[in-house]
Amino acid sequence: MNPQQRHWIEKTQVQVVCVLALAAVYFLAAPALKPWDEGGAIAFAFAGEYGRLILLGAIVAALAGASTLLTLQARPEGALLATLVGLAGLSFRSGLMRTVLWRSPEHFRPVYNSMLLEMLLLLVMLIEAAVIVWLLRAAVRLLRPSWLWQEEPHDERGRLLEQSAGEWQELAHGLAKSGHGWLILPACVALELCIAMLLLVCMFRTPDRGQIAFALAASFMLAALATHQLLPVRVALPFWLAPVLLALVVYLFAPDSFPPGTGPGWRQVEMVARAMPMRAALPIDWLSLGAGGAVAGYWLSRRIHQTRLHPIEE
Repeated sequence: MNPQQRHWIEKTQVQVVCVLALAAVYFLAAPALKPWDEGGAIAFAFAGEYGRLILLGAIVAALAGASTLLTLQARPEGALLATLVGLAGLSFRSGLMRTVLWRSPEHFRPVYNSMLLEMLLLLVMLIEAAVIVWLLRAAVRLLRPSWLWQEEPHDERGRLLEQSAGEWQELAHGLAKSGHGWLILPACVALELCIAMLLLVCMFRTPDRGQIAFALAASFMLAALATHQLLPVRVALPFWLAPVLLALVVYLFAPDSFPPGTGPGWRQVEMVARAMPMRAALPIDWLSLGAGGAVAGYWLSRRIHQTRLHPIEE
């Protein structure tokens, strides 16, 4: 199989599995996880619904396992991308953050503390998904290595970085060869966060659900794509970790970033959302749309690097 055929098979597998995962969660899993109020936001920790959080963890594990087995001819991040796209079906089913804030209009700290806790639990589920992908692919590699995506052969320099790097990436290659290659990983996180913040400021204009989905997915996809083009590491971890870190910071400082005593409780709720729309994103949004967008940008960038090595013939 030539590189062009592998390129096409990978793209088809990942896209089809993403659509299947999204449909499965939206139509089958989401009704079991939705709050009793159809218009309510999905906020498990705030509502004390830890049983549903455990159920969500099981759904994440099942999605990761199925996505891995259905995308063996793709890069590992393809399975993780399909898992996160599937979870976006739950995000699309959720109501607005203000439905949670209305329950505690005078004291927002407990609300955002529960969001902080839920974000940490969702991070554990994301790590769980990544581990499942790695373990299943390792098992297949032992039993049927010909079924798996085969990475391009690489030299010592390419163990951490892509082979198709250009002159502007010599600094990254210099770090990789000097024994300080690990410094590239936090550099990826920092650079992605800087780019994503600039894009979020431009795109996050209102706290509406559609605006939240577009801003998070587009901002982190473009930020991860640009970051990986500049620092082309072969590790996805820093790219999907960046949105989670930003979410934790937002939830940590959100209650203290607006003046107290600004009127009735309902008005304060509206001001919290509209003064800084990022505060209106739920933990499931940051996980599925933020981290999902980042993985999509990373996956796309890796495909671009492969195309540089093996240009696709028309």
